[in-house]
Amino acid sequence: MSDKKPDTPSLYFAAQREFYPAVNALMGGTRAMREAGTSFLPQHGGETNEEYANRLGASTLHNVFRMTVRQMTGQAFAKAVTVDPATGFDDLLENIDQRGNSISQFLRRLFDGCVQKAEGFVLVDMDPASEDEQTLADSRRAGRRPYFVHIRPDQMLAMQTGVVAGREVITLARWETITTEEDPDNEFGEVIVKRVTEYTVDGWRRWVRGTDTAGKAETWTLEGEGENRFVFQGRNAVPIVHIALVEPEESGERYPPLMDLADKNIEHWQSSSDQRGILTFSRFAFLFFAGVDEEALPTTTDGKRTLGPRSAIMASDPQAKGMYLEPSGSAIEAGERDMARIVEEMAVLAAQPYITRPGDVTATRTALEDGKASSVIEHWLEIIRDGAEMALQYLAAWGGQDWKPTVTLDPDFGAMVNNGEVARALIDARRNGDLSREEFLAEMGEIGFLSDRFDPEANAAALDAEGGGLDAELSDAAA
Repeated sequence: MSDKKPDTPSLYFAAQREFYPAVNALMGGTRAMREAGTSFLPQHGGETNEEYANRLGASTLHNVFRMTVRQMTGQAFAKAVTVDPATGFDDLLENIDQRGNSISQFLRRLFDGCVQKAEGFVLVDMDPASEDEQTLADSRRAGRRPYFVHIRPDQMLAMQTGVVAGREVITLARWETITTEEDPDNEFGEVIVKRVTEYTVDGWRRWVRGTDTAGKAETWTLEGEGENRFVFQGRNAVPIVHIALVEPEESGERYPPLMDLADKNIEHWQSSSDQRGILTFSRFAFLFFAGVDEEALPTTTDGKRTLGPRSAIMASDPQAKGMYLEPSGSAIEAGERDMARIVEEMAVLAAQPYITRPGDVTATRTALEDGKASSVIEHWLEIIRDGAEMALQYLAAWGGQDWKPTVTLDPDFGAMVNNGEVARALIDARRNGDLSREEFLAEMGEIGFLSDRFDPEANAAALDAEGGGLDAELSDAAA
C-alpha cells in the first residue's frame, strides 16, 4: 500500500516548485526578501548573527522584477477584454468567477501569474444541482451557474493529458487549496484547513485536513466524492484548461519566462547589501595614535576615556602623533560599478520579451514567423486568448450549449513593441562599445528612443573613462 498523501506533488510539479520561492520573494518586495534571510542573502564567513541581522535589516530591494511583471500586465490589459458573440452570456462575463470579477479582471490576474511562473490553470466548475432543479431554467432561477476558478501552478499537484477527438485535453488533475475557517471548538478562534481535489474523466474526490486547537495538522480524510457530470463534445472531460507561456526544456521543466531577470535581481539585492555595508563602515574614519599612552587620553567624570573637539591630549614623546585613517574608496567604486553592471543587465533582460527573436527554435518562433505576433509578449497574449476561448466553450458546455466565442485583447505596448528593433540596436551598440553604460541605461529607460538629451561628446568621454564596451555577462544576457 502506498504511503503517499493526497498533497504529494508529481515529479513535474515538485521540480517546478523549485522556481517559486525566488519569484514569490521578489513579488513580496523588501519585506519578503528580508524574511527569506539567508535563502537569498548569504551570511559571510566570520559575520556574527547580530552583524548579519543588522545588514539584512538595512538592505533594500531595487525591485525591477516586480515592476516588469506589473508593467507587462498593465499594458496587456490596458483596455477591456471583448467577447463576441456575448448574447446570453453577458451576466456571466461580468461576474465570471462568482466573486465579482469580470472576464477582463480574471484574465489580467491569470496573465500576471503566468508571467511570474510560466503557466496557470482555469477550472470551469458548477455546483451540483438540487432536487428541485429539473431543467436549465430551474438552475438559472436557483442562481446555479458555471464559473471560473484560477488555479495557480503552485497549487497544482498532478496532471495527466490525453487526446480526445484529435485534441489534447486534461484527463486527470489534482490540486490543493488552503483556507482559514472558524474554529468549531473556539468561538473566536480560527483554523487552517487544507483540501486536495482530484478530477478525472470519470469522477471527482476531495480530501480535507484541518488543524487541532494546538495548531497541529490532523490526518487526511475523504470529504466527498462523486461522478464527473461535465460533458464536452459528447464525451466526459476534465473541465480544466492548462495555459503555458513557454514550452518545457529538455529536462522537462518550464522555466518562468522572466526567471533570468529574477536571478539577476537577486544578484543586485546581494550586491546592494554588500555596498550598503561598505558605505556604513567607510563613512567613519578610524582615529590612529602612535607613541601616546592610554593615560594621555582625556576622561569623563565617571572615568571613561573620551575624545571630542573640546578635548586635549598631552604626550611627552616628541615622536607621538595622531591622525584619522580613511578608506581610499576603491572598494566603494568597485561596488558601484558592479551594481551598475547588474542594473544594465536587468534592463536588457526586461526588454527581451518586447523584441522579436527569430533565432529561438520554439513554439514562439513559429508564431512569430507565421506573422501571428511581432514579439514574444504578444505571443503570450495569444496563448492567454486561446485558453480563454476554450474555457468559455467549457462554460457553455455545462449548460449543454455549443458556443465558439472570439476573445479580443487590446494591449497598449506602444513603442516598446513597435520600436523593438531600435532597442535591439541599442543593445548591439552597447555590446560593441559604442554606447556608454550611463547613456545605454538612459535610453533603455525610454524603451528604444535616442532622446534629445543625448550628448555625443559626453558619451565619448564616458566611454574613455570606462575603457570598453559591454561586459561579458551582459553579452550573454543580450544574446
